Amino acid sequence: MSPVAPPPTAGYLYALMAFGCWGLAPLYFRELGSVPTPDMLAHRIVWTLTALLLIVLVSGRLKQVIATARQPRLLGRLILSGALISTNWGVWLWAISNGHVLESSLGYFINPLVNVVLGMLVLKERLSPRQGIAVAIAAAGVVGLVLGGGSFPWIALTLAISFGIYGLVRKITPVDPLVGLFFETLLVFGPCCAWLTWRVMSSEAGMATIFPSPTLNALLIGTSIVTIVPLVAFVAAARRLPYATVGIFQYIAPSCQFLLGITLYGETFTQGHAIAFGCIWLSLALYTSELVRKARRAATA
Repeated sequence: MSPVAPPPTAGYLYALMAFGCWGLAPLYFRELGSVPTPDMLAHRIVWTLTALLLIVLVSGRLKQVIATARQPRLLGRLILSGALISTNWGVWLWAISNGHVLESSLGYFINPLVNVVLGMLVLKERLSPRQGIAVAIAAAGVVGLVLGGGSFPWIALTLAISFGIYGLVRKITPVDPLVGLFFETLLVFGPCCAWLTWRVMSSEAGMATIFPSPTLNALLIGTSIVTIVPLVAFVAAARRLPYATVGIFQYIAPSCQFLLGITLYGETFTQGHAIAFGCIWLSLALYTSELVRKARRAATA
């Protein structure tokens, strides 16, 4: 007997939680703007692993951790996903700290298109005609924004591709979301500790180099929560929903970041941005309407 698929409603709620948190994340990490990006990334991984270790022990997942550690194939996939998510975090933190909120949002506007392509090519998922039109409209908006930007959008493309492949790897890796994240952070924990140790030993300020003030220290420790909650929700959503559908939900995060960039942080908003933004939200409306139509048909069947 084949296993019963998780209910899609829960997947929608997980997707809203994940992308809503990510959309508002710049508000948190901008408060850490005085911390160098490598230090911030290292702190994020160290504290995330610390929190995950406590969660694993308290929630009784230690047996799952041990079982996963004995499966080289799963560990290989988690090494790959760990490298991808670390790259994504590092580039995103640098972009947010250096006034590139709009370009980071562009990366996550492109990412759903990457998800759709991966879903079609790797997972053999199919789109209805209306969904295909929605993706084409979104692609046109993103291409227009890229062409009108005047420079190669390396930040956006790195974020889009790294997270797109990361999500695909995690979708096809049968590991509990928390356990998977535990191994992803564990595999890069050593280099992060080595970096922070070198920073302390090479500076006259000593420990104050990596623990600058009580407020910043608390915020650095809090990056563990900001990291764990949306990422676990994302993996849970990816396991319950078609990957193309997850890609469309992902427009929530860059839309929030986009609005933060032009309203709160005063970044330049061009006519190209306005056109792309309109195209993407039209795409989202079309894709969502198709999901609703299919849900109603299934309910009345």
